[in-house]
Amino acid sequence: MVHNALLGSQGEEYVMNFLEKEGYRIRARNYRTARGEIDIIAERGETIAFVEVKTRYTEPFELSTVITPTKQRRIISAARTYCATQQIYDRSLRFDVAVVILDRNRPLTYYENAFTEVRDGL
Repeated sequence: MVHNALLGSQGEEYVMNFLEKEGYRIRARNYRTARGEIDIIAERGETIAFVEVKTRYTEPFELSTVITPTKQRRIISAARTYCATQQIYDRSLRFDVAVVILDRNRPLTYYENAFTEVRDGL
């Protein structure tokens, strides 16, 4: 477990550095609620990005196997809580996924709008 936590922390650091170079301001890291967690919350302009980071040592994996619909719902729930507690009502929100493969020359693949919030019945 400690090994996985260290691996995840390395990936998050890498992604935060990338985002800052791209002009984002990091608002929070490892934001936790009773219903879910968000690895990184960043903003640039009028957009707030809720970023899920997946880090591995070796080559790619299927994104759909780690960003399941259940995981998406948990991230969305945590994002709703974050926006409510921070009184964020008038910003564009985006759910991104960053994949970090540590044994590559170019280890980061960044997916903007990797998934969207779907409101059932609304």
